[in-house]
Amino acid sequence: MKIKKSNYKKLILKYILCIIVSLILALFIRLFLCNFYIVPTNSMEPTIFPGDFIITEKLSYGARIFTSLKFDRYSDPKTVRLKGFDSIKRNDIIVFNYPFRYSEDTIRMNLEKIFVKRCIGLPGDTVLTVGSEIPFYIPRKGESINLTTDNFKLYHKQIVYETNAVICLKDTLVYINDTIVTHYTFTENWYFMAGDNVMNSRDSRNFGLIPEEYIIGRACMTLTSKNPDTGKRRWERFMKLIK
Repeated sequence: MKIKKSNYKKLILKYILCIIVSLILALFIRLFLCNFYIVPTNSMEPTIFPGDFIITEKLSYGARIFTSLKFDRYSDPKTVRLKGFDSIKRNDIIVFNYPFRYSEDTIRMNLEKIFVKRCIGLPGDTVLTVGSEIPFYIPRKGESINLTTDNFKLYHKQIVYETNAVICLKDTLVYINDTIVTHYTFTENWYFMAGDNVMNSRDSRNFGLIPEEYIIGRACMTLTSKNPDTGKRRWERFMKLIK
């Protein structure tokens, strides 16, 4: 039985429409609801294993939407964050962009490098820096600190990120664009991230604090898992909640 030419055109249009709707739906899910990543390392063992295919939900903290995709050495692309129904909590497992793109001297969003770590320090918390007894304050938006020779190195990158200014230390004085400053008020919330596998994790102990803008979402579930060495499926990790 032959298909009429008019029916054939309708069938083609129906398939095209289905493809377009599917692409729009997939884009909507990726932008506003969740994203999917394969974890390559063991830095989050025993919570997340290498080869885990994880779901990162965006509803809790609000989806991050890019309003510009302009990249250069001096600024990040502009973003807005939709209103979420929850806030970031201590011990949440967070997926975020790596904070260096060109060099580790300047904080810049790296869209090609995604990390998953546990948030162990919230804005306003104080932690001890590695190998030191100096309390390290995690900056909270709207709060001020005194700038001294002791904490200049701790906050130098964060202040440069927020201001795009030239920050330097001369003798015992801190300068921002040739102006002497004794204190600084932060304009962003910052977070301290660490891997559960503390002996084999590159995290905030190495690369420093993460600005809120770099946070993609909360890792909530392992959808599937495959051992990268043997290729075998880990069925016990199928649809396993991450916590």
